[in-house]
Amino acid sequence: MCCACGGGTTDGSNDDSADDTPTTGCVDDETTPQECLDQWVEDFTFTTRSCFINSQTLTYTLNGNPSHAYILYYGGCGSRSVDVWFNFSNNDWNDLLISSSANALDLDGRRKEWNLKTGGADRVGFRVPADQINGFRYQGRAVGN
Repeated sequence: MCCACGGGTTDGSNDDSADDTPTTGCVDDETTPQECLDQWVEDFTFTTRSCFINSQTLTYTLNGNPSHAYILYYGGCGSRSVDVWFNFSNNDWNDLLISSSANALDLDGRRKEWNLKTGGADRVGFRVPADQINGFRYQGRAVGN
């Protein structure tokens, strides 16, 4: 079930008795934001093309105003890959969550880079606060190995 849409999974008994088994996976975005981001990223499907990079955004609202968004960048280049990098302040990076399965090339400093490879780790997702949604774009991209 799509966690970003409010679903989640639990391990343990399905009966109505009291169960102290810890919840695993996505419960909801407020309770388990990293797990819900990871699930949304993993569940996202797309059709591969030759060399490409695209994005998808899912915006959450609170009282009619954006509160945060999940932003996904995905792509590849046949048997090669696409490298994509972002450049934000350290404070901005500290406010983000990054999908756990992404193939990071460089996470030091303000510039962070990921590799998107068709048939491999072909996506990177972010949980972005409302004040960063409009300016959240990659700075550059290049065909890699």
